[in-house]
Amino acid sequence: MFREVFDPIDALVTFKPGFPHPRLDAFRWGGRRLDVSNTERIETARQALYYVVRALGSRYALRFDLDRSRWLLEAIDTDDVGNLEDG
Repeated sequence: MFREVFDPIDALVTFKPGFPHPRLDAFRWGGRRLDVSNTERIETARQALYYVVRALGSRYALRFDLDRSRWLLEAIDTDDVGNLEDG
């Protein structure tokens, strides 16, 4: 079950020719850099890109707001939070 967060974050992305969306490589939240190990889903809407990714063994839902050019951590999968306290 996802727990809503809605915190602004910094994101590291890669733009590749031929790909319709930027690849999310890492994001900074809570003073930590979380490297994305797997992107499970990317959805597009009129004013946003939605990502569901894995980092440190947990799932995160993120949004890139196209109008404001900002990233938000929308939610964390509370059933899957494993390694947030690790190292």
